[in-house]
Amino acid sequence: MVMELVRSSGVVLPAWAFPCAVVGLTLVLIPARLRSERASRARRLLTRAAASNSVAERDRLEAEALQEVGADTHGLLTIAGWAVERGRYALARSVLARPELAQHPERRKLLAGMQTAAPLSADALIARVLRESPAEGPDHASEHRDQQG
Repeated sequence: MVMELVRSSGVVLPAWAFPCAVVGLTLVLIPARLRSERASRARRLLTRAAASNSVAERDRLEAEALQEVGADTHGLLTIAGWAVERGRYALARSVLARPELAQHPERRKLLAGMQTAAPLSADALIARVLRESPAEGPDHASEHRDQQG
C-alpha cells in the first residue's frame, strides 16, 4: 500500500527500499523504547516503595529504581519528578545532585518546584517527624519548618 502511494507520486524505488526503511526506523526507535520501559519499571518500583510501611524496604526499592535507570537523564528526571510530586524531597535532591543532570533545564524546574511546594499540613509534619531517626528528632523538624516559612 505504501509502495503504491510512492509509485503514484512518480517516485520509483527498488523493491528492497521499503523493508530497509522499516528496519532502519526500528533500529532508530529501539533505544528510545527501551529507555521508556526502564523509566516505567522505575516508576512501578517507586510506587511500591511509597506503599511500603518499612523504611528499609522503601529505601531498597528506591535504590533499585535508581539502579534501573542508571545514568539515563530521562529516567533520572522521571524519578526526580515522581519524588517531587509525592513530597519525597530527599530522594529528589539526591537524584538532582547527580552530575548527569547538572546542566539539564528540567532540573532547574524541579528544583524550583521543590522550593515553591506547599508547606506541610500538621498531619504530614507529624508523620514526617515520626518517620525520622532519633538523631533528627522533633527539634530538627521544627527548625526545618521555621526555615521553610
